Amino acid sequence: KDITYLNLRVTERTEYVANSQGVKTAVNNITCLGTLRISQSPFNSTTILNTLQLGTYNLNVTGLTTLFGGGFLKSGAGNIVFGGGVTTDGGYLFDVSAGNPTVEVKGNITVALFNGSDRFKTGTGLWTLSTNNLTISHQYNSLPFDAPVLISGPITVNTNDPNSAQGLNHIRFNNYLDANDSGSVFRVTSPVYFNNVSFPVGLFTSGTFDHTSSLRSVVGYSFNGDYTLPYTDYRGLDILGAGSKALSGNTTLNGRLYLTNSGSLQLSNYDLFVSGT
Repeated sequence: KDITYLNLRVTERTEYVANSQGVKTAVNNITCLGTLRISQSPFNSTTILNTLQLGTYNLNVTGLTTLFGGGFLKSGAGNIVFGGGVTTDGGYLFDVSAGNPTVEVKGNITVALFNGSDRFKTGTGLWTLSTNNLTISHQYNSLPFDAPVLISGPITVNTNDPNSAQGLNHIRFNNYLDANDSGSVFRVTSPVYFNNVSFPVGLFTSGTFDHTSSLRSVVGYSFNGDYTLPYTDYRGLDILGAGSKALSGNTTLNGRLYLTNSGSLQLSNYDLFVSGT
């Protein structure tokens, strides 16, 4: 029988008995009508002492899911619904790559990557962003999505990195990013990189890829291979990886132009107007 909670807190505190540490494993599908919090105290940024393992079971959380130093794992397929979004802080571990479930998120995704991008593993099952306008926020490191990401319905998805002006931190899509509704908007308000030549940029089935409306809009092409840029206007443009990235027409760049790691930009017979650096 499925298990339903009003709120669920999976916690480890060192003043409790030692066997309170470890992995808490689901034995049925879980529904949380409120919030889900996985934490440990005192906080440890390098060692995960407390983990929720879903295994093959499904999870549906109506409210906010919070990882504060705790671990969230799924070793089997199935589906996860984060109705109130997901937030992580510090030395957490979010890893569903062993099971590659489908994931639906209806609220903000806020990720603090103190220990590197290996702490946030989406798996390769489809992630659907739906129902409510939301923001994908991260800081300190780049945030990778190995999963394909679909914006479903007439919602706006923004990106945010408070440190993006200081370097090359970015949200990196290693699979495709798409939208299925004419009212779907993906707004690049911090650097967004595309890392797979098969799915290189937000050319949506339907909807809008807004890559110029913010002063911090930066699009990066970080894959190896030749590619013709689909747009002739950019706020910021980063080019990395081997191969030639070619203009498709006279192009205006109202922000930074950054080329590194063997990245090259082929102008051909087109003009390039750069007002940034």
